[in-house]
Amino acid sequence: MAYLLAFALFFFWGCSFDYGTVEPPAEEQPDIVMYDVEYVRVENGEPMVKFNAEKAEHYEKSRTMKLSNFSFTQFNQDEDKEDTSGFAGSGVINLDSKDVSLDGGVHVDVPSEDIEISASKLDWKDKPKHLNAGSQSEVFIERPDGTVIQGSGFSADLQSRSWEFSGGISGTYVHTEDSGDE
Repeated sequence: MAYLLAFALFFFWGCSFDYGTVEPPAEEQPDIVMYDVEYVRVENGEPMVKFNAEKAEHYEKSRTMKLSNFSFTQFNQDEDKEDTSGFAGSGVINLDSKDVSLDGGVHVDVPSEDIEISASKLDWKDKPKHLNAGSQSEVFIERPDGTVIQGSGFSADLQSRSWEFSGGISGTYVHTEDSGDE
């Protein structure tokens, strides 16, 4: 019996198991993954933004949401109607700052400004109300009057209602005078 106990103790302390090393994932894993999502952000009882996405991933640690194949609508609170709408192949929303990076083919329609913007990528900074495509990205702007402009280095300041290109601009600008006779 003593030999059996000694053998069992030797076996117990003499053996080790190799479970391998478990390395943490290289990047943050989503806390929630949702499919066919409709999301509406409401402030003061009024809808501010609505989006529909094929896939949405929520990351609590970084306070971001990644979207795939989605469309969006922003509402004008003063008039309680759609102000801006569009779609993108993918996007990342910072849930705290409300900054958004859009990628994978972006199209934005702003009816109040009679303007449509198409680009491969766009970045929105919410606090200063700036839209930027980066210095190398081509952006196309179209208006119902026939104006079509394309260029690189697009940026827009929505507070001053101005936009510019820093290089490579071409296209057709249509200027019509408002005579007031109509």
